[in-house]
Amino acid sequence: MNATFGAGYDYTYLYPGIQKVVQAAGRVIRTQSDRGVVWLIDDRFGRADVRRLLPRWWKVEI
Repeated sequence: MNATFGAGYDYTYLYPGIQKVVQAAGRVIRTQSDRGVVWLIDDRFGRADVRRLLPRWWKVEI
């Protein structure tokens, strides 16, 4: 992946991992009337480059 795209870690680990986090959050909040909280407690979610990959409508507090 690194030789092909120049960002092997991102394509191999980061993007699939973020996709799984967003999918898991979707299992908590299923309809527009649902309310819930998803706590992302790993320190990687504090990184700006990782936060930019999360849905824009998510309220992110650091």
